[in-house]
Amino acid sequence: MVPQRLHKRSLHELALHVSLMGFNCIRLTYATHMFTCYANLTVAQRLQNLNLTNAIAGIKENNPDLLNATVVDAQKAVIEELGLNGVMVLLDNQISKPMWCCNDDDGNGFFGDKYFDPNEWLQCLSLVSTRYKDTQTVIAMSFRNELRGPLQSERVWYQYVEKGAQTIHSGNPNVLVLISSLNYDLDFQGLRNRSFFFFFWQSPKLGTYGKIWNSKHIPDQSNEIIHMRVTHICSRSHLFIEIMNQQFRKLEPYRSNGQFFVNMKRYEVGFLTKGKNPAPLFVTEFGVDQMGENPSDNKLLPCFMAYLARHGLDWALWALQASYYLRDGHQDHDETYGMFNSNWRHLKSLEFHSKLHTITLLTNFGNGLIYPKSDGRSYKILYHLLSGKCARANKSNDIHVSECWEMSKWDHQGEGTPTILQGTRSCLKAIGDGLLVALTIDCKSNQSKWTLASNSQFQLASKHENGTELCLDWDPYHS
Repeated sequence: MVPQRLHKRSLHELALHVSLMGFNCIRLTYATHMFTCYANLTVAQRLQNLNLTNAIAGIKENNPDLLNATVVDAQKAVIEELGLNGVMVLLDNQISKPMWCCNDDDGNGFFGDKYFDPNEWLQCLSLVSTRYKDTQTVIAMSFRNELRGPLQSERVWYQYVEKGAQTIHSGNPNVLVLISSLNYDLDFQGLRNRSFFFFFWQSPKLGTYGKIWNSKHIPDQSNEIIHMRVTHICSRSHLFIEIMNQQFRKLEPYRSNGQFFVNMKRYEVGFLTKGKNPAPLFVTEFGVDQMGENPSDNKLLPCFMAYLARHGLDWALWALQASYYLRDGHQDHDETYGMFNSNWRHLKSLEFHSKLHTITLLTNFGNGLIYPKSDGRSYKILYHLLSGKCARANKSNDIHVSECWEMSKWDHQGEGTPTILQGTRSCLKAIGDGLLVALTIDCKSNQSKWTLASNSQFQLASKHENGTELCLDWDPYHS
């Protein structure tokens, strides 16, 4: 119930750091009982009840004004300081009884569970939405995090979707309402033949969200240049999704990044953005082990990030925090998915933050925003998933990989057409397996015609004169 990090740094420093990292919104979680049972409990009392003496000492040193504030007033102080630094807030009803989330039998999973009283939940949504109705930086409220467990029912879910959305909207008609789904927010199948655009009769503002587990970071200014190569890898890449599916089946259900991506590909949530009444899709949790030691995370992340960019989806990361006051009985429990390192002042992975900075640019392109240096014409970019960098043609017409703010602009009119450097007559040509791709004015040959390859459709391929399919790739060891 007490926001993390307040015992490590001042609230002002933390909010400023979040803003400087490039984030424009924080998903701030809270428990139902925080407002219905413990609204008058102070930060100091809450931490004392858990015997967190080190956290009390840290807050006394770094944020003394918050120690005797109530837990709900401490939340408001965090929201106000984030707003002063240009950071908006999505308030997420994470759980009812304060505890670590989540599993099927924790009593917090679905309406009617031991701690999940639907009427108390609606009371909480009313209290929170009303409390922040005049706080302009609170731009969204979620319906509920990760519905789950044996009591799940599409009929009951649909009933409380309507009640919850109407309650939030009544308390604050200006806030976006995010609707979560069943099975840990992974499955919206119940809406294939139904619409939830019946809640509000005045200017509806409605969002939806699905989730996965993953994370974020700052641009690397080193401007590393890497030559691009054409490599004969398409035959292996065709197996990517199938192989990854087999690997992820062995992982913990629902916490698997791969499972969510597979579900997206099967349109278990992706269908929401299509059809007669399309709804925006907000991915409220994704991230990776920031230590880079999870092979499944490392393999899936590039494809998922490209999926976000291609479809222009809004997203939030799990997670910012380096550690927790208390988790699973352990004080200062480390969060490997957290962006901050143990001192809460530096990031675990600058490389990862740089990739996310690039994805932010690409997502903005997908949403129709224009890059500042653009002349307004539409164009394509060649983005390399694994490195998070973009293709650039230099003055000598060599093709390199560099930071995406130095990217070149390309024209590509569809399957089997040339990829032309915008403003020139030159196009990309595959010379041979393992050889550097070239810029040429010979744009009619088969080796200058490019198509999207592999099941992921995230690779660009051409055909050699002998019929061999070649995919555009890069060699990090060639300079």
